[in-house]
Amino acid sequence: MHASYQLHFSDHVGMFLKNYQKIQNRNNKIRN
Repeated sequence: MHASYQLHFSDHVGMFLKNYQKIQNRNNKIRN
């Protein structure tokens, strides 16, 4: 793996995790 590709990939994972947390928070609000 090239370093630049790895950095790009971790950026995408970070964005995915942030969006995932937002969705989880929304789901928790609906449930409670």
